[in-house]
Amino acid sequence: MIGQVRELKITTLAENSVVPPYLGQWGLSLLLELVDVKGNNSKIVFDTGIHKESLLHNIKELKKDLGDVD
Repeated sequence: MIGQVRELKITTLAENSVVPPYLGQWGLSLLLELVDVKGNNSKIVFDTGIHKESLLHNIKELKKDLGDVD
């Protein structure tokens, strides 16, 4: 469980806009990278997108590692 957040970084992974080299899609996908007050790191993906292909393409383009997503 996440307590009080000290740092928060939000990265848009996919949304309606198309800005090359990224792909757009209906919906919104965000990567939340958090550090709590104890220094613990957490990653959460919030995804309401329709197609996984756009999301996976954009993750690769952004060079994001989601191997440790909570």
